[in-house]
Amino acid sequence: RSHGQASYWRDPYTLFGHTLDVTENNGPAHRVLGTFYSRDNRLPEAIRELREAARLTPVLSQIQRELAEAQFRLGSQDDALQSIDKAIALDPQRGDYRHVRGKILRGLNRGPEAYTAFEKALDFGLPVDVIPQTYLEMGRIRTLEGEHEKAIPLFREALNHNPYY
Repeated sequence: RSHGQASYWRDPYTLFGHTLDVTENNGPAHRVLGTFYSRDNRLPEAIRELREAARLTPVLSQIQRELAEAQFRLGSQDDALQSIDKAIALDPQRGDYRHVRGKILRGLNRGPEAYTAFEKALDFGLPVDVIPQTYLEMGRIRTLEGEHEKAIPLFREALNHNPYY
């Protein structure tokens, strides 16, 4: 029996595509497939699968975050902002969601709102590897606003957290 199934295991697209062919309303399979599409920069497919995962599993905030990141990378910032706001509404204590929101807002040239989102991200807590990027983004915003003296300590803080940044 395993031998007959082996052709489905050659890659995640075949495996989870087959899973979706033989099951109904499988939100986790859509999410995994969407995640693999996103990692391979196949963003339209990722967004399609993640939207379906979100429809089937509307209470899972991580799906909304993944959807927001894929939409942002595709250039759909308004959609990305809606998706990350849904993720935040589902799980308001996640600093990493606030960080993603800040990146999206900066992409929309909404610097003051992005800065506030990054501040909140730091307040709620972030993974160690994201902290320097957050300070860097905040420094960039201050630089774009012409506030170079306020940007310098932010860039220093980014370097304090990661001297190679």
